Amino acid sequence: MSGTRIPKSDPLLRRRNDSGYIVAWKYKYRHEAGRFAEDEMTYGQACERCVQLAMQEPDKTFWPELTYEE
Repeated sequence: MSGTRIPKSDPLLRRRNDSGYIVAWKYKYRHEAGRFAEDEMTYGQACERCVQLAMQEPDKTFWPELTYEE
């Protein structure tokens, strides 16, 4: 059986100062995706980072993703 995964923040309320978020990405036209899992930040910082990365790499889609503890 798998263990219980606990979110590091409330998954339904995304406040700008909630911590425990990373930036995830995927290509728009290829079947490839990934995460910047080493940089954990607040939701607001992750949103800003997504906008910066989207301007630098327009062929990818970026979004903030909540991390979980095992």
